[in-house]
Amino acid sequence: MKESLYNVAKEYDEKQWWVYNTLTTSLVFIEDEKYKRIFIDWDIDEDDNDVKALYEMGFLIDNDYDEREYLRSLREDVVNSTHRIANMMIAPTMDCNARCYYCFEHGCHHEKMTFSTADAIVDYIAANWNHDLFSVTWFGGEPLLASDVISYFSKKLYDKNIKFISKIVTNGSLLTDEIIKNAKGFWNTIKIQVSIDAEQDEYNRIKNYKNGVADNPYELVINNVKKALEAGIKIRIRVNFNPLEQEKAKSLMSTLEEMFGSFDNYDCYFAPIDAPSKVVPPIAGTFKDEKMHPWLSLIRFSQKYGYFLGNNRGESGNFLGDSEGILANLKIYPCPTNCYASCPHVFAVDSKGDIYKCHRVLGQGKQYCSGNIKTGIIKNDIYNFFSDTSLALKECENCKLLPICQGGCKINAYMYKDNHACCPAKSVLPELVEEYIRQTKERGLL
Repeated sequence: MKESLYNVAKEYDEKQWWVYNTLTTSLVFIEDEKYKRIFIDWDIDEDDNDVKALYEMGFLIDNDYDEREYLRSLREDVVNSTHRIANMMIAPTMDCNARCYYCFEHGCHHEKMTFSTADAIVDYIAANWNHDLFSVTWFGGEPLLASDVISYFSKKLYDKNIKFISKIVTNGSLLTDEIIKNAKGFWNTIKIQVSIDAEQDEYNRIKNYKNGVADNPYELVINNVKKALEAGIKIRIRVNFNPLEQEKAKSLMSTLEEMFGSFDNYDCYFAPIDAPSKVVPPIAGTFKDEKMHPWLSLIRFSQKYGYFLGNNRGESGNFLGDSEGILANLKIYPCPTNCYASCPHVFAVDSKGDIYKCHRVLGQGKQYCSGNIKTGIIKNDIYNFFSDTSLALKECENCKLLPICQGGCKINAYMYKDNHACCPAKSVLPELVEEYIRQTKERGLL
């Protein structure tokens, strides 16, 4: 018998410790003396009832059980799980009317999709979809610069009898009455994600809109979001933030909640900016000079609006051992894969019809491209990099968060080779477990 690689423990008070296993999600409280005897001195009796219970919960495992191999097999199962497509991210244009300093699309082409390319994508979907429900996510660039392509594409899906829904990722500047009408109507849009980075003049500076979008772009976007919410479309605001400027993110969330918090179809979330570490530090870092880690600070701040509190805002809680959705909401629940781009039939398509395994590198050319929708997928080095079950970074092998992140973001590991690939919980896992303990105790579950 041996200890699981994925036990996380902390002294809870003078009398006991808690131990959490990131693979099984088991949580146990153990008296101080017993914890030290079993987990520190390794003085165990396999016939002891407490030892047997710890074994059943996954804290103790058989000597010949390889947890790393088990996780690798989970990733492999995902890669081999399906040969039909259920979703696709599509950029109808790679052009954008904003010029955000942190944008990962610097250097990409700015072409708009032709109807011929749209036809080819629809034909591919018709030949390969799962015949249940297909999901299109409109991305870019700024996808609403090519709303005519979205309309054309949607009509073609109807013509092919493909049952579909859509989502839109946009900066919100072009959410006109007509766009909202089309989205709610024949685009079958179930959700629109709008990225907002700051308030008022700072937002206008960061977005740096071209061609005079409006005298005050921030006010334009806020008004557009309100119109979409009033029309009944689900709106999710993504607050992009620099970990060193968390107070700005908090202020923005408060402002947005004051304006939109009464809408049932509204929610908001914080998203750390991914960029070279010399520009923006990775959220998975330690931040020793800060009073509180930025990720933990933002979690605690946003809880007053109902976020990071399990499924009390309507989030799904259908997770084994996590009926309240608390672990999933805190992002410390295990996952079978680091990214579903690992699946051979999950990819994004840019406005030229070029195929990319990850939407973050759309339009970036040969280094990241894996074929074209008209000629088919090319299983080149970058395609195989994503579809491989091996871990992107060597240090992942010995990380206690491996069951949660399965190696983290592959494209960030490829581009930055640092903590930008890691999940935000990396530096605050014990604190997040204690937040889970607090919430489960409040709900009478512990």
